[in-house]
Amino acid sequence: MHEFKGHVDNVRKATIKHLQEHGFFNVTSTTSSLNNEIEPIFARERFIGVSQNMYDNMKPALQLASRFVSDERVLQYFWHQMRSTTSPSETFAADFPPPLIYTSTSQNEHTSVLMADWKEKLINLASVLTWKVQASDRTPKDMDMALTFAFKDLRTAYTAYATKDRSHNDILELSNWPKIDLETKIRSCMVAWCDDAMGTDWRYRPGGLKQTSPCVLLHSFFRNMLDLSLKATTPSTSEPAPPPIVQTLGPQFFLAVVLVHELAHCLDKFPDFKCTDPQGRTREAFASEEEARVLPSPECGLSWERSVFGERSVRFVQFIADQGNAPMSYTDVSGLAVPKFFHSDDRPTVSSPTIAVGEKTYKATTDFTSYESALVPWQWVSDWFQESHWHPNRTREEVLALPSLGWKMSYELPAPDDPSTIADEIVRIRVKVPHEDE
Repeated sequence: MHEFKGHVDNVRKATIKHLQEHGFFNVTSTTSSLNNEIEPIFARERFIGVSQNMYDNMKPALQLASRFVSDERVLQYFWHQMRSTTSPSETFAADFPPPLIYTSTSQNEHTSVLMADWKEKLINLASVLTWKVQASDRTPKDMDMALTFAFKDLRTAYTAYATKDRSHNDILELSNWPKIDLETKIRSCMVAWCDDAMGTDWRYRPGGLKQTSPCVLLHSFFRNMLDLSLKATTPSTSEPAPPPIVQTLGPQFFLAVVLVHELAHCLDKFPDFKCTDPQGRTREAFASEEEARVLPSPECGLSWERSVFGERSVRFVQFIADQGNAPMSYTDVSGLAVPKFFHSDDRPTVSSPTIAVGEKTYKATTDFTSYESALVPWQWVSDWFQESHWHPNRTREEVLALPSLGWKMSYELPAPDDPSTIADEIVRIRVKVPHEDE
């Protein structure tokens, strides 16, 4: 296990250099060979705030996202979602309200029937769904990589108050979100109480309502990474040049995952909500009782990712210290990203309560940030973009095979109660190379 400690900039550069020297970024191809058509749900006219140049540059991501929503081998979650109803968890029946579980109503339907219904559902959603990329100078400082809205006027209200100096909650408060959200649902005839097996005291089910108009707001990260016209005007920095795979297929893979992640949220809300509480707040459901035992809260997007990536959720993170207890930030536009797997079996590990740098000693924190996790080899990312990966003769198990993991990383960031550590931006990162002796 190789250790790097000190100022975050120095640690970040040293860690990247160590990974490069040991072949972490080595791949057989840094370009995409996908040749499939882009699905209508990702057509040019569905994107707002995207130039033709940027849309053309997004093609590999859009082709990969199209595979994710059209290939029978990876549609298990969406078919399950499409053919399920929501019901209270039996495992957590004592909770109030108990979490919701998707319960399948499918009766061993033939794949051709499922595919026909699935394509119709996507076509119907494509008639209303739009993807908007936020402007770089108006991106909230803590915005997620994408936000899904059930109605377009909610996205409009959000973006009207969005600036890079405001937080997500600040924007909701300024836009008078609860009032606007409730008015939207009233206009859509959603406030319609009904009795069902779960009772009327905490939930109502929509029915026969005006359909929703799902829309997504994408982080400006994707504009900064994929709009070549912006790259030409971006000031040069002293950062080392990222490996080609990071510059090319890294952001493409991230975008493809985010698009389909948000699509799962949209489908949960279309053509009407699966379920809401008496205040009109929407609720999502766990894909299964097993998932309810693993995840802290239901999340359609994460359920989709788990179904495709084998119990794991893919995120791209960067070696940037963050003072908000987030271990890394992927909103920085430098592009030196490393993919990382989170797994339900990961457990925090405490190594030392302090970090010694030179003659100074700093407190370290293990809250949220000090644990070991697997780093995904970039070859695995590259494979998704190769036409050979999707060959029709390959089985579902072969397409969804997990990568050979061996790279591991643990990291520690400044302790919240140690001002000097935060001010000096001191971090510690440990990297283990596959087959490396401890």
